[in-house]
Amino acid sequence: NLPPAHADVTCAPCEPGQYRQGAQCLNCPPGHYGHGSVDEPCEICAAGNHAPLERHISKFEQQLPDGFTTGCVGSCGSEGWRGHGMFLDSGAHHVAPAASWLQFSVHMKYPGALRFLFSLSCDEKLAMLNVSVDGHHEPLTIDCRNTTSHHVSGTPPPPDGHHSEKTWHHVPLSRGTHTIRWTYYRHSNPESGHRPASPWPHLPNFHHPG
Repeated sequence: NLPPAHADVTCAPCEPGQYRQGAQCLNCPPGHYGHGSVDEPCEICAAGNHAPLERHISKFEQQLPDGFTTGCVGSCGSEGWRGHGMFLDSGAHHVAPAASWLQFSVHMKYPGALRFLFSLSCDEKLAMLNVSVDGHHEPLTIDCRNTTSHHVSGTPPPPDGHHSEKTWHHVPLSRGTHTIRWTYYRHSNPESGHRPASPWPHLPNFHHPG
């Protein structure tokens, strides 16, 4: 049986740069900006200002946002990357060998950039995180080789003691269609009594100026 229907239920807010039209969140038109609040229309930019065309993603439920796909091959503990409301993660319960990937496809109308916030909890002897753009490796400033013992506030301390600070990564993108792929590789298993470590990319934020 279905629960009883409820009237006058407030809709969830949209992302910044959008406005709500019924059940849909739509992008503000060129020259306008919006905060994504419920029942708040987009406003015209003041003279001397402009609103860059930007997509901001900060909500990750079980169903991934448009443009994202995921999967895993090998001895996987999950079907791919997992949404946890404010972030995505991968790697927990994987057993070597395993590789789980998260892919995002975007069409850039103008040159711009992709920016995402991430942190890692991993050991280079057990795992690695690889990022590629259009099939080309994208070096990260933080990886499983140079994480520190400092863990991110609000998260449990990692079992292996290797955890990085949250770090922004910026990737310039030219005009056209691009594919960005994050791949977590489990290439070895921990000693008995230790659970696998996980890399955690956190709050991807994609933008390209208009």
